[in-house]
Amino acid sequence: MAKNEVTGFEDVMKNIEKLGDAIEKQSNAAIRHAAKEVVAPELKKNTPKLPYMKKHHMQDNISVSNIRTNKETFEKYIVVAYKKPVKHRVHFVEMGTLRQRPQLFITRTTNDTKNGVNRAILTHLRKALKL
Repeated sequence: MAKNEVTGFEDVMKNIEKLGDAIEKQSNAAIRHAAKEVVAPELKKNTPKLPYMKKHHMQDNISVSNIRTNKETFEKYIVVAYKKPVKHRVHFVEMGTLRQRPQLFITRTTNDTKNGVNRAILTHLRKALKL
């Protein structure tokens, strides 16, 4: 009987590991969905388009990173940022200079999308886990 109990326990542990893997995959997909469907479009909408620029507009160079994990807290996150041709000048527009007032479009986007990101992750997880 001890042999059956160990086998049963091993099966239960395998099923728990499979469930954990499924939850992790779905949580990663939920974070990706929130970044691509909520934050990136809102950032594109809020980003100013400079009329004198012929190419390399900030609006056209928004990128979404892969899933990253914080080494200290083990929290997962995605970075929505600007690509290389424009990323060096974004902070001038956001924070302002001596001759230019700050436009705070990144700050506005962050504040506007907090609730939307939480709702998007929650609905995606509910749908995926059939809750």
